[in-house]
Amino acid sequence: MYYNLDFHKDSLNSNDENPIKRFLFLSDDEAKNGNYYLVSDLIRKKDDWELKDSLDLLNVDRESQKDLVRVFDRLNDETSNGVIHYYEINNASYDEALDIFVRVNSTGRKLSKSDLLFSTLIDNWKEGRESIDTLILSMNSKGDGFNFTRDYLMRLLLVLTGKDTKLKIEAFNRKARDEIKTSWKRIDKTCETLTDLLVSIGMSNENLTSYNATMPLAYYIFNGGKFDNEVSKNEARKFLAVSMTKGLFGVASDQSLTSTRKALQDYDCHKNPFTLDIFKNVVLTGGRTFTISETDIDYWLDNFEKGRMTYIILCLLYPNYKLSREAFHQDHCHPWVSFESKNIKSLGLSPEKEDEWRHKRNLLPNLQFLEGDANEHKNKTPLIDWIGEGNSIEYMPENISLKLSDFDDFFKERRKLIKSKLMDIFGLVYKN
Repeated sequence: MYYNLDFHKDSLNSNDENPIKRFLFLSDDEAKNGNYYLVSDLIRKKDDWELKDSLDLLNVDRESQKDLVRVFDRLNDETSNGVIHYYEINNASYDEALDIFVRVNSTGRKLSKSDLLFSTLIDNWKEGRESIDTLILSMNSKGDGFNFTRDYLMRLLLVLTGKDTKLKIEAFNRKARDEIKTSWKRIDKTCETLTDLLVSIGMSNENLTSYNATMPLAYYIFNGGKFDNEVSKNEARKFLAVSMTKGLFGVASDQSLTSTRKALQDYDCHKNPFTLDIFKNVVLTGGRTFTISETDIDYWLDNFEKGRMTYIILCLLYPNYKLSREAFHQDHCHPWVSFESKNIKSLGLSPEKEDEWRHKRNLLPNLQFLEGDANEHKNKTPLIDWIGEGNSIEYMPENISLKLSDFDDFFKERRKLIKSKLMDIFGLVYKN
């Protein structure tokens, strides 16, 4: 860290785009190209007299001497134990220094590490803050809304520009910042296109469990790829479904982002369609992969209860539904209320069977997508009556009673149909 001895002269020509700084972090070679004084040397001086003697030897002008004496006094003010506080760090780690700053910063609005990284990113980029905040606001306002953050966007910038994906201050060096600034229009368009894609396949903050999982989709777009037909959009759904249900971007997400980016770097995104198979050879920590087996599908069917996970799987099962245009609900085929104790007591089930049914009512074999208004109309209507009114459901088993008393048969047969469809979606052979 150096003090700029010419600050009192250079500051007269300072502007927003190229501000003149009092303190700078410079290499030894960079320091030789200007009039600088090493701050660590300043700290080592015992008193003003020792400092002035050293400055006389350097032939420093009067105004620069006064500046340095003022800084020295602020470092050594006995009445306040020093106006400027400092810690000595023995290894050259910017991130260690950043962590110390975060811990000791307690006056005014506390700054997080994310805030400081963001400040590093927009350094010498006059429109940076406004450009980034405007983009995030636009992305979050699309469809039913998202929760993209600065942290997300900063990590995405590292992914798109081929840098280390860890949010560290070294990642946003001058070269990286210049590249981001130069590529901003392309980055901005990529992010807008990504969000439009997510909306078109039915995603929103309500059901998107992993924002990091969207970054490989953005990288594909950034490098010329397009999601301009239903086939490619369904592949995006498959990628998100696998990523979210298997938690591939939760643990060791930096490795996940780096590995998926490498797979896309070896793929001509501009000429080739996006497919889940791009990542078939990617192996993550703990042996996790982007491949789906029959065991995975069985787990989905028998364990995922109504919620975000069942939503993304239903998106695969209902690929032709315009989820971006209509509000579709996850509806219980046999109504949820039908399984309450007062409604199934008359069926003569054992307590264990009642508990089993109450668990199964929330599983995929008893769920469907239903347009919001229709779902409100259906409400508590028994399935047999609702079908009798002329309605229908997807994956309806044939020759199976729709009475609640025959729920086991309905669940078993509809599970087979849904499993067969999911096996087909992931290119697996289902042996019933």
